[in-house]
Amino acid sequence: MSHDLVSECQQSTDHVSNQKARRQLKVIEEVQNALNTYGVVTSVLEHLSRPQDNVVREVLAFLAALLFNGNEEVQSSLISYFTGTREETFFFSIKGRMNMSAIATREKRLLQAMHTAKLDEAIQQAKALKKAMQTGHMATM
Repeated sequence: MSHDLVSECQQSTDHVSNQKARRQLKVIEEVQNALNTYGVVTSVLEHLSRPQDNVVREVLAFLAALLFNGNEEVQSSLISYFTGTREETFFFSIKGRMNMSAIATREKRLLQAMHTAKLDEAIQQAKALKKAMQTGHMATM
């Protein structure tokens, strides 16, 4: 009997949590749709071609927040914008940033490998020095 009560309480708690989550998602969707009706989705896209990484990062984060939970109105606005204009800037900008990120990642990997090699070399030198000191120390005794 106590197990049934615990199970029922858990289901009741889950139901309340689900209702709260649905209400929160509804509020988020209303805010997303309100921003979309003001045209912010398409107006921020031009900022993706800016050279400042922090601006681009914030614009992408903003767009991701607007698309959170698969907001269909925002998706429709983006699709309309891309199909209704000859706006390739967005795609060129994203492609350029992806290329820069790939180069930066390769450079970071190379620098990490060089650093690791230097550390290994220093460790080997320290071991050789220690061995030479022990051998030299033993020989003088």
